[in-house]
Amino acid sequence: MFLKHTPQLYRIPHLLHQYHSLSLSQSCYEFALYEINYEARSVLYLAVECKLTEAVYRILDKCPENATPKGISPLVQAIMGRDKEMLTTIADKKEECIHLREWDGRLALHVAAETGYHEGVVYLLERCKPCSIRRDILGFLPLHLAARHGHLEVVKELLGYCPDLDEMLDAGGNNILHIAAKGGELNMVNFILQTPLLEKMINQRNIEGETPLHVATSHGEAKIVHALTWDNRVDLNVVNSSRKGGQTPLDIANRNFYAAAASKVAPFERQVVVLISTS
Repeated sequence: MFLKHTPQLYRIPHLLHQYHSLSLSQSCYEFALYEINYEARSVLYLAVECKLTEAVYRILDKCPENATPKGISPLVQAIMGRDKEMLTTIADKKEECIHLREWDGRLALHVAAETGYHEGVVYLLERCKPCSIRRDILGFLPLHLAARHGHLEVVKELLGYCPDLDEMLDAGGNNILHIAAKGGELNMVNFILQTPLLEKMINQRNIEGETPLHVATSHGEAKIVHALTWDNRVDLNVVNSSRKGGQTPLDIANRNFYAAAASKVAPFERQVVVLISTS
């Protein structure tokens, strides 16, 4: 079975052309779309992965119109390779690939957003606007993944497709400022602080009652703490949930400071404490 052995992938063009009967040929090309290996990769996916352009075009041209792709979307490989031509070719021939999900529930748009492929994000949004509000199995939107990895231009693009920013929260009730603060993405944090339409996010609380400042403090992100505490709109006195100890950001900073001091790694935590206490 050539699906499981990468070297044999280079025989794909020959294997796809060896049938003379029309019905057998159609079956072969259909097989290339719906038969998947143990990694949920189809022949089409593997052909894209190995950059077998001839095989990809032949499969797309000759497979039956009603053949339904299965497994991981071959668009994922086109996105990883930043191959716009391949991306558009596959989507034009088999639009269903836009809606195929990976094992973690991610669509091609999730992958493009997470990897910062702005051109791919723009194209996929043009083809399917509702994909912008599809969640993976962890509850993440493409917007969350882009924010977590600091892909500012992608975030700007996706924000234009968000109908209600108050609903653009992950499963933990975190907005993109929470997410950027946790990841130490300073440029993303500054962008949000400087965007009037996103002002609600500044003191918004997640399901643990934590603001973005709580999150930045908990994770020792000193630069983010500095940016937030020097913004007069940030409320320094918000208390998180009782389950989290009913603490302000300064309480968390002090707790982390003493814990760090005990393990002799205090200097970094001291910086966070000073930033909050002097704001």
